[in-house]
Amino acid sequence: MSKIAYLIGNNEYDKWENLKNPINDLKAMENELYALGFKVKKYENLTRNKLNDISKEYHFDLFNIEQSIFYYSGHGIEVNGCLYLIPVDGNPIPSTKVVTTKDLYSYIDITSTINEFPKANNFINIFIFDCCREFCDLVRDHDVKDISKGIIKNERLFSSKQGTFISFSTSPNMNASDGKDNNGLFTKHLVNNIRTPGQTIEKLFKEIRVSVMEESDNRQIPWEHSSLVGEFHFMETNSKELIEEFDFNKTAIEIYNMGLSARDLRIKSNELYSQLKEKSIPIVNNMIINSEEKMMDLLIDELEILDAKKMGV
Repeated sequence: MSKIAYLIGNNEYDKWENLKNPINDLKAMENELYALGFKVKKYENLTRNKLNDISKEYHFDLFNIEQSIFYYSGHGIEVNGCLYLIPVDGNPIPSTKVVTTKDLYSYIDITSTINEFPKANNFINIFIFDCCREFCDLVRDHDVKDISKGIIKNERLFSSKQGTFISFSTSPNMNASDGKDNNGLFTKHLVNNIRTPGQTIEKLFKEIRVSVMEESDNRQIPWEHSSLVGEFHFMETNSKELIEEFDFNKTAIEIYNMGLSARDLRIKSNELYSQLKEKSIPIVNNMIINSEEKMMDLLIDELEILDAKKMGV
């Protein structure tokens, strides 16, 4: 199954307060999603033009993909029901929480972008936003001096197609914690739970919500929107289907050609992880990390056959 993940993190801002953890969040998410078999594209500290280009590239990539993830960690605001991602060169927001149309142009309207995605019914498109959702009013540039006359109300909400799941790290008009440790509060619990075997995506994010609420004393409450109609798991529990679909001989040959042996797979060393990651064999890395012993045994059997042939046994 073809799977891709776009990961974006902004923490070094020109006109906003710098953040501590978005880049750390990217690295943590990259490790988890790679182990789950996703092709990962990671981007750091994007300007408005670059963030807009990446959004278009993501849109284009979806035509050949069955599962996708778009993850963002950084500053964000909501205006008239739309979530705006803040590029590193985005205009600042005054204390009045009022933005002009010129300010708005310096951000990325991700709500409209999501609503424009056309896709087939069997496609899964997951959006994860670890950012604040504080409400701001919008005024036309020439009405800034008299805000009461110029506020624009034109609310647009998410109206994406079937197969879309949208996760927010916090509730509307609330902030998201950048975290006391090496990750944002929400992303910390996401990476700790995303590879729970057999857990549906709905249950996963419910568990994350409970953990975030407990740690924040209910100051941060993650939300979701969903148009999924079937069950989706980041990690399946049933190895039978994977075993039936997985080409053990082909993968064994790939590993053997890397200079690895059955013994290397049994040891499960950090060096092995690095080599598998470098050669893009994520499913094997995933099998090792998640103790898929039956699958590992079958793969080791194939490698032992290759080892024996080499030795002329």
